[in-house]
Amino acid sequence: MAIKDYQYNRIMRHYDELQDRSAHIAESRRKEVLTAIPEYAALEKQTVDLSMSCAESLMSESPEADSALDLLKKQLSGIAEKKKALLVGHGFPADYLERVYSCPYCKDTGHIGTERCICFKKAITELIYDNSNLKEKLKKENFSTFNLNVYRKDFIDPRSGTSSYDQMKDNLNICLNFVKDFDTKKEHDNLLLYGNPGLGKTFLSNCIAAELLKTGHTVLYLTAHQMFEALRNFGGDNGENITETADYIMTCDLLIIDDLGAELATAFTISRFNEVISERLLGNRSTILSTNLSLSDIGNVYGERIFSRISGYYTILHFFGDDLRLKMPFS
Repeated sequence: MAIKDYQYNRIMRHYDELQDRSAHIAESRRKEVLTAIPEYAALEKQTVDLSMSCAESLMSESPEADSALDLLKKQLSGIAEKKKALLVGHGFPADYLERVYSCPYCKDTGHIGTERCICFKKAITELIYDNSNLKEKLKKENFSTFNLNVYRKDFIDPRSGTSSYDQMKDNLNICLNFVKDFDTKKEHDNLLLYGNPGLGKTFLSNCIAAELLKTGHTVLYLTAHQMFEALRNFGGDNGENITETADYIMTCDLLIIDDLGAELATAFTISRFNEVISERLLGNRSTILSTNLSLSDIGNVYGERIFSRISGYYTILHFFGDDLRLKMPFS
């Protein structure tokens, strides 16, 4: 789960490659422009000469230094406008010689000030998925491979009178809308998937994860045991790696906590679980909980406070029917 030094270095090498590519594109375009517009080079030289002249004036600390700097700004602004006019006049976009970056926020450095950019966090999330082999799993478990017909129309829930097939059809539509509306709703949705093992809860969670990863969102999948272990070690001797994991639990776009209730419930896990639920609700960040527990068991294990938050802020999806693990590769 923790990111290793060699993984961090791998990400930073990728940013170096992006910077090199950006520089190469910029230089290639510059040569193209100088060939097509010979007079453009004169404006570039004029920019350099003016800047050097102003630098000499500033170094001399003469009384005219401030006015020289103001004059330089005006002159450089005028030259910049002439450059744009030349570019447009010869069929180039006005910003053709500006650097091209994969991430416009951090300009392919991975950082915005002292904070890591969202693209850096996404890169770490992808590394986590690579290490857990979840990416390979998502190739098999996604909406395009989901088979609604494995659910029985003659398996009826006596409490609701609904068939397993119809219930799962509703659950599937809710999950599809969860993805479709992910970036458009002011308040993000949260899901609780509950029911017996082998009914497709993890499969549907993976379907959602696969779609959101495609669109550049940070998605973190953890079993409840993995999450509590990361939070247990937060601030301990494991250093920055555990700190990063704890940070992503709170700040990723979508957190998926699978197999909730399989861990040993203690005062620590209940307290940490409440912190995660509360912090992510306050930050308007989506969470998906998957559990084999019944609704009453969730309340009994984690307490009324947590259950109240889940029932108030989560869409609850019930799974029932035959154990389908022999029919489909559900987890």
